[in-house]
Amino acid sequence: MKKALISVAAGMAALFASTSANALQLEITSISSLAGAPTGTIRNNGTSYSTNLGPQQVVGKLGGVDTSFLAYCVELIENSGTGTFQVVTLSDYLKNFYSASSAQYRTNLISDMLGANGASASVTTQTALQLAIWELRYEKQSDLFDLRDDQFKVTSSGLSSYINAANALYADSGELAKGTYEFFVATSDGYYKESGKHKKTWVEGKQDLLFYTFTPANAVPEPATWAMMIGGFGLAGAAMRRRKTSVSFA
Repeated sequence: MKKALISVAAGMAALFASTSANALQLEITSISSLAGAPTGTIRNNGTSYSTNLGPQQVVGKLGGVDTSFLAYCVELIENSGTGTFQVVTLSDYLKNFYSASSAQYRTNLISDMLGANGASASVTTQTALQLAIWELRYEKQSDLFDLRDDQFKVTSSGLSSYINAANALYADSGELAKGTYEFFVATSDGYYKESGKHKKTWVEGKQDLLFYTFTPANAVPEPATWAMMIGGFGLAGAAMRRRKTSVSFA
């Protein structure tokens, strides 16, 4: 996944206030891994992925407004890349994989973690957030979130500090800034493309990316600061394909 520093126009919060999330589109023109983020191997449901473990830096247009921000990956199988993404709420996205109650529980935890820590300039904190978000996306044991055990876990050695920091986020989200947070996922589905007479080729979608918007309590939109106005899930580096052993960057 990849994330980016946020540089959003002051009117972005107003845009979200007047526009339905499902009507929004995110056009990504460039995407790159967070500088300094570690690489490592993670395992999900028996399949291993070797990847950059931090968020991603995204540059493009959200609802037609120029923007750049950090995004967190919520899709391990597909590669990160540029293109046009549909925007849905985080809660609706997770309902595709879990019951309504479980999806809401995971949404609340992710919201608390990002609201309290998303603006941090610390690479360790941002890496921990990405790992914790992956755990909440893929771990089926809703009563046990631990990156060392069960279906989803980090298998690389030497990453204890990141694992410990991520595990701590589930129990202590910290104090949220006063204002309104909204959490979204930018999704990109695969499609069939004509590739010759009577032939079609499957074109894979891009990684789904999590981000958020923040409107201060006084309701006056402020220019976004580093990872504050919009932050998100973007695969650290680019997530490996299920059948590959190397990371692919778009």
